[in-house]
Amino acid sequence: MAALLGVAVAQNAPIRGELSVSTNDGYARLVFHFADDVESQVRMANGIVIIAFRQPVAVNVERLTGMASGWVGAARRDPDGRGIRIALSRAAKLNTLTAGERLYVDLLPENWKGAPPGLPQEVVEELARRAREAERKIKKQQQLVRQKQMPLTRVRVSHQPTFSRYVFDLPDLIPVATSREKDALVLTFDAPLKFDLADAKGNMPPMVGGVDTEILEQATTVRFGFIGNVDVRTFREDESFVVDVGVVDAQKRRGAGDVAGRAAELAAILADSRDRRRGAGLGLEPPQTTPAQPAPTQPTSGPAATVQPAPAPASAPAAAPPAAAPTAPAAVAPPPPRPPLSPAALTPPTPGAPPPAPRPVPQAAAPAPAPAPAPPAAAAAPPADLADLPVAPPAPKPVAAPAAAPVAATPPAEPAARPAAPAVVAAPVPVPAAEVAATPPKPATPQVPAAPAPAAAAAPGAEPPLPVIDAPKPSADSTGAVQMQVGRQADNLILSFPFSVATPAAVFNRADALWVVFDTRAKLDIAALGRDRSGTVQSASLVALRDGQALRLKLERPRLATVRIDGATVSLVVGDQVMEAPRPLALVRNPSSQSKITAAVPFDDPRAVHRIVDPEAGDTLVVVTALGPPRGFLQPQDYVEFGVLPSSHGVVLQPVADDLTVELGTDRITIGRPGGLAVSASDMVGRRTGLFRPAVFDPQLWGFDREAEYEPRRRLLTNAAAEALETRRAGARMDLARFYLAREMYAEAKGVIDVALADERPGADDPAGLFMRALANIMLDRVPEALKDLSNPIVASHPDAQIWRGFAAAKQGNWADANEKLRAVESSVATLPLQLQRLILAEAVRAAVEVKNFAVAQNLLHAFETLGIDKDMEARIAVLAGQVAEGLGRSGDALADYRLAVATVTGPNAAKGRLRETVLRYHLGDLKRTEVISDLEELTTVWRGDETEIEALQLLARLYTQEGRYRDAFHVMRTALSAHPNSDLTRRIQEEAATTFDSLFLAGKGDAMPAVDALGLFYDFRELTPIGRRGDEMIRRLADRLVSVDLLDQAAELLQHQVDHRLQGAARAQVATRLAIVYLMNRKPDRALATLRATQTTNIATELRNQRLLIEGRALSDVGRPDLAIEVIANLDGREAQRLRADILWSAKRWQAAAEQIEMMYGDRWRDWQPLSEPERADLLRAAIGYALAEDMLGLDRFREKYVAKMADGPDRRAFEVATAPRAANAPEFAAVSRMVASTDTLDAFLRELRVRYPETGSFSADPLPSAPPAATPGAAPGNQSRAPLADPDPTASIRSRKVTAVRR
Repeated sequence: MAALLGVAVAQNAPIRGELSVSTNDGYARLVFHFADDVESQVRMANGIVIIAFRQPVAVNVERLTGMASGWVGAARRDPDGRGIRIALSRAAKLNTLTAGERLYVDLLPENWKGAPPGLPQEVVEELARRAREAERKIKKQQQLVRQKQMPLTRVRVSHQPTFSRYVFDLPDLIPVATSREKDALVLTFDAPLKFDLADAKGNMPPMVGGVDTEILEQATTVRFGFIGNVDVRTFREDESFVVDVGVVDAQKRRGAGDVAGRAAELAAILADSRDRRRGAGLGLEPPQTTPAQPAPTQPTSGPAATVQPAPAPASAPAAAPPAAAPTAPAAVAPPPPRPPLSPAALTPPTPGAPPPAPRPVPQAAAPAPAPAPAPPAAAAAPPADLADLPVAPPAPKPVAAPAAAPVAATPPAEPAARPAAPAVVAAPVPVPAAEVAATPPKPATPQVPAAPAPAAAAAPGAEPPLPVIDAPKPSADSTGAVQMQVGRQADNLILSFPFSVATPAAVFNRADALWVVFDTRAKLDIAALGRDRSGTVQSASLVALRDGQALRLKLERPRLATVRIDGATVSLVVGDQVMEAPRPLALVRNPSSQSKITAAVPFDDPRAVHRIVDPEAGDTLVVVTALGPPRGFLQPQDYVEFGVLPSSHGVVLQPVADDLTVELGTDRITIGRPGGLAVSASDMVGRRTGLFRPAVFDPQLWGFDREAEYEPRRRLLTNAAAEALETRRAGARMDLARFYLAREMYAEAKGVIDVALADERPGADDPAGLFMRALANIMLDRVPEALKDLSNPIVASHPDAQIWRGFAAAKQGNWADANEKLRAVESSVATLPLQLQRLILAEAVRAAVEVKNFAVAQNLLHAFETLGIDKDMEARIAVLAGQVAEGLGRSGDALADYRLAVATVTGPNAAKGRLRETVLRYHLGDLKRTEVISDLEELTTVWRGDETEIEALQLLARLYTQEGRYRDAFHVMRTALSAHPNSDLTRRIQEEAATTFDSLFLAGKGDAMPAVDALGLFYDFRELTPIGRRGDEMIRRLADRLVSVDLLDQAAELLQHQVDHRLQGAARAQVATRLAIVYLMNRKPDRALATLRATQTTNIATELRNQRLLIEGRALSDVGRPDLAIEVIANLDGREAQRLRADILWSAKRWQAAAEQIEMMYGDRWRDWQPLSEPERADLLRAAIGYALAEDMLGLDRFREKYVAKMADGPDRRAFEVATAPRAANAPEFAAVSRMVASTDTLDAFLRELRVRYPETGSFSADPLPSAPPAATPGAAPGNQSRAPLADPDPTASIRSRKVTAVRR
């Protein structure tokens, strides 16, 4: 921004120039030589030469009278620098010439005859030279534009061990000329082209020193610089041009009869052409061939030498048809398999990367004599038409063989280590002919029979054997089969089963076997396991089940499995650790029914039960499958009749009893026997695993305590506790406490439990005391103490602990945690008394409603149809049912439930039902906002003390705010704070009130309020003022409001406190500037000066510094020091600085200078068609008075000529005529106009201009701004001279201007 301002100021700065005069040859020539070209217009009227410039100029014309004596009587530059006026002392003709930065004005005598004088010869020559230079610059610019518009032509590069290839992909068949120099090659393309040489320069081979390009007018040259002796070959291929740069030594080693090497080069060229045609624009891959080395010398007679055949790839067929043996006397050894290309070899070279190391070429060895002719080769090279197949050869497998024993040419025997089971292998991949031709041959090896190596003698680093797949061989048509996908992630094996639909599954480990069970009969294709060479899976087999199938994977060692279910895809991650643990499952005891005890696993949506026989253990497992998310048992559990195995997903049981039954429900798995599970036989096991525990709250005993007569029952239990022996005293006390809990006497129950637990600490076998005390504390609203008991290690692992933690979280209002812990509440509370079941279920419904899980809440409400509803809970259940219906969109049902709650009883639930009914009717449009406010005011008056009151107050405050009743809204906030200071809803009400307060006094929403009302509201609720920076800003805005009602002393007091105690640095200087303005408005310029000088600092922005200088200049002028004020603002530009100079000069009675500043400030406003505003007319009238008082007739005539038409349309027409009349300074009418102008206070106009230039200052005037913008002023800052001042966007902190009435005649 500073750079842009600097450029704008430089553009508006006056252009300096020099004036020279020549009076030879009978005429006067005025030569204006400027620093830059300036457009000008010269005319003569009434003996005055007027030179008008498009830009301000700075030329000293005061000495023109002496330099052109006899021709010029007077000369003056206009205040804005855009004109020069020359009064002639004699009649003359005018002739003007323009030559670049020079302006020639010739004053010719009236009797001049002939052509006017011309330009000097040196000037004409300079203009011609400039024209030629301009023409060259234009051509160069046009060439640069054409180059930018050219498409980028990429140069593809490929480096090989013995040569490098550069391919220029030309857009058309463009002629190319080559010029071979000593250490360079120059290519000249007959067209302007723009080459991309990034690949060529980024990775240059050792023999290339550099590659450069130059674009000429109609051609393009590319120059290669070489290092040492190189072999360069160039040729065309279609529209491309290819350059091969090779090493001379490599060419010398190649013999004349090297047919294989030439074939390799030809194959490289063909492969390059084919790849470029197939993947144009995808980059050039390195050629897959290398020029062959010279073949070893072969004998011309004698038996043919036998060579070692290359080992067949692992994916090759078991037997290949033999090919015809060549008839040549010498047999060429087939090439060994080429190693697979690394990713780096397939990646284009990176600029700046070192050149790739040459691939080592095996050296030819002397051939050994062969004892016998070799039989025909086992396999021949593939036909030539297969060379174009775009496939890569497989990586060769290492061969384990003794180093000293050569291998015979006959095919070796099949190793015996491979099992006889069929293995899944890949299809054979043909090798391109180019590779065979380009691979250097191996030296011949004598044919010596070798014994087959034993299977156990595997070479070090050999790959593990492929897994054995015991499954039907997949057919060629895999339609309908589920193709298993195998992948790797670090050391983990990933198996994915992409089913078409969601399929229930179960996954578990047993020793080193991984079982995967699916509820589907779809065909599973597990052939992908055969290609996994990690050795993780040793074997795999599919086992058919009645309604599904099981996949058994034999691992090389026990590993862990992680199950991931994403839609219809089931993925397994097999590794050394679990990536994502499944949701843990637990086994709970169901209540006894007809003397049959069963166990249950809370499990949503179980699908099927499968019985699987483990072939290794020989036992039968019961597996229950399900859909996601993954759920399973994390630890094994052992019982008398069955055991539970750990599982990654699903439930796996190991039956001990033959008649064990497993039944599936909608949300549980029930385990039992026809005669019930045996508890006593495995009491210790049950206690260890947490299945069978003594009941904390026995339903029968609880019901008896509630129904029995109170006093006899209490006396009986009290006496029993008092008379019990020490060993049985704890149990008797617990019975008494349980009686008090059943009677809802929670404080008494807590006292008894505290005494019992103090005498005898609870044990792990009977945590009933802790549970009962937790219940008592929850019902007494002592939730933190209850959570402390529930966190005790004795009860932490108890199945009921989760329920009571959720109940406590609901009482705390922690609805998300309560909803999570009470998710399976319906099945978990089945063993509790009905009263406790209803309490917990009601809180579970409330938690689900609060987290917007209305479907779960609806299901939980159905449980009350079985449990029944107490009369005391009818209103509460009705409110919950209404909230659920409202959340599900059933507004009619919700209103009916709310009205039922209101009509049932009077109490908290009736008040809540009334609140919910009112809110719902308001949302449905049945009630207007005023009616809702009336209902809420009545409700908050008659009902107090709980969360219903706070909710009603919160809604009432919002409605007050929407109605604009801010004072009432803030009073509601105070009421909530006094009644419920620790409530979360109260904090929300306070936050909303603070937000409203912020919007009123910071965001400008309160500007529409009367200033007195806004100030009263602020002072009444000042505690809502934010702390810190925003609070300080609010105080400053309050000061503006005080200024707007002329409370200047109070505004200054607020700002002075900010300056003295709150702020530092630049922020302090900025607020001090506002304070100084307030002091100026309050007619205290000395205080303004003291404030500015006390807050001087160097670390302030230029804008703020200029603003402070302007205010300081005004204050100095007001205290009677105009000269110092002019010096302070001498280096400031802009409209506000010009106005301040005019005000200072006017107060110092420097009339002419003040008038010139006003004329300069308005610039070309006289050209604008918009009418003048009242402030503008007052300023122009003051300028006219200034010229008249200074007796500057030339300036007065110029000013009258400019503005006489504009002033004629306004009410000050007569005053302007009087002020601009010749010799009007002595007229009585002029004195009246002067007194009227002098009585005008210029402070308002100055503050208005200051606010337009610096909006952050604040608004201090309500004067109407000019409707039309003045023209741009030299030196003014951008954005404030050429645009119309906008209407005041902030009506605060303004003072009405004093009206000025002009004299009219």
